Amino acid sequence: MDIFEKINHSFAQWYEGLFGGNDDVRPRDILRMILTELEENRKEGFDTRTYVPNQYILELCPEDEEEKEYLLSFLDKAELEEAIRRYCRQNRYHIRGELEFVLKVLTPEEVEERHPPKISIRSRYSARIGTPSVPMTPPAEEDRTVAAVGRSGEESQTVAGMATAYLQIQTPGKSVFRYPLLRSAIYIGRSSRVGNDLVLEEDPMVSKRHLRIEREKDGRFTLYDLGSTNGTWVNGHRVESHLLQPGDDILIGSTHLVFEQETKPGTTGLQKSRAPEPKAVIGQFGGAAATVDAVQTSSATKAQLLLLEGDKVRDSFVLGSETYIGRGITNDIVLPYRNVAIRHARIFLHEGRYRVESQEGAPVKLNDILLQPGEAAVLHSGDRIQLGDVLLSFEIGSEL
Repeated sequence: MDIFEKINHSFAQWYEGLFGGNDDVRPRDILRMILTELEENRKEGFDTRTYVPNQYILELCPEDEEEKEYLLSFLDKAELEEAIRRYCRQNRYHIRGELEFVLKVLTPEEVEERHPPKISIRSRYSARIGTPSVPMTPPAEEDRTVAAVGRSGEESQTVAGMATAYLQIQTPGKSVFRYPLLRSAIYIGRSSRVGNDLVLEEDPMVSKRHLRIEREKDGRFTLYDLGSTNGTWVNGHRVESHLLQPGDDILIGSTHLVFEQETKPGTTGLQKSRAPEPKAVIGQFGGAAATVDAVQTSSATKAQLLLLEGDKVRDSFVLGSETYIGRGITNDIVLPYRNVAIRHARIFLHEGRYRVESQEGAPVKLNDILLQPGEAAVLHSGDRIQLGDVLLSFEIGSEL
């Protein structure tokens, strides 16, 4: 067993001990812990803006130096800071002062005194981290709203043919009503004070800011759960993000929202029909791809990656329209191995075909051939993808 195999083997044991062999907690849950801490400590300013802490301290309690070394490389500060910035942009939150993320390894004395968990997070508003930075203001209103159809030179924000989409909503205390999706981004939640477009104040099980629905460039809509307490369910399956299909039944709290979309002939090609039940494949290592439904390149085609260990399949991951792979916890597929880069590769759907490309110069081999920087290679079922010493198999077809 060489040094990398030894480190990977020991880390796998530590990983299963930290995250529990029952798969109840996954790497994305570390990020969820951070965002939950952010949400629980946000405040509304006198200017009616919502502010969040600018300092986050992630405390680690490793058992030995090897675990400490690997954990510090697994949790990349720059990546976590960017994840917080992106979350703030998405939710129109603001940060006063410079954003700082601190990774703190507890001393044996602190461990003996406090008996802390393996990983814990705390936050605060710190005035000592420099002068206020530029607020993370939301996009200008004209960028979030569909441009008027028919006005010359102003249709860059419209979808060709202008697909008509809406939600059919059934919520406690109200008759069924229709809500048109006319903006490029719609926020839905219980509170009227945090910038929601659709307020469901009658449903106490809905979070203050529960979910966001975004219109993609091709005219389709994607749903994103915003760290809600009770979750977002689509056709009976809990999701963190989901490419909506006509007829999808979205459940938040006690409220049902049925998504419908129609297009004029020859435009986006979307058909009004009942979406198939999503078939999620949950990976042991998790990551966002563990809960994202497979992209339907046709009514019967699904794609996934298999994590191979010798001749055995150790894990499997459903692929979305764009899937990032790496060691960092903000990837869609997390591979906790030392010789896998923080963000190693991207697999994406383009013109009906899946393609793979390396990220930031990380070595990616496709069927033992090293991909060149910037090269996006087309994938075929059965192709072998090698990231460092990790071997993956790409599979696509109606029977997975």
